[in-house]
Amino acid sequence: MRYRLWEEISQVKVQESCKTWCVIGDFNVVRSANERKDNPINNQNSGDMVRFNEFIKRNELYDISTVGRRFTWYQRNGTFRSRLDRALVTEKWLI
Repeated sequence: MRYRLWEEISQVKVQESCKTWCVIGDFNVVRSANERKDNPINNQNSGDMVRFNEFIKRNELYDISTVGRRFTWYQRNGTFRSRLDRALVTEKWLI
């Protein structure tokens, strides 16, 4: 499901030929192992990370860093933490 959404986002970006673009949301995937704590990265998660990073690169997007808390999702008991929410922007957005 998430791959289909990423593909739809990519298609809209191309169809609209926007130079200034921003995509904000919960992508439900981390970009690297250090964005997840106390929850092991398995092979499936590793593949998701690769595909998500490819999506970002292919669409020439930049991942804006968060300010404050390092993680955006916490399990109720605080055991697991991940950075799932992010803002992805084009270079023009940064200028």
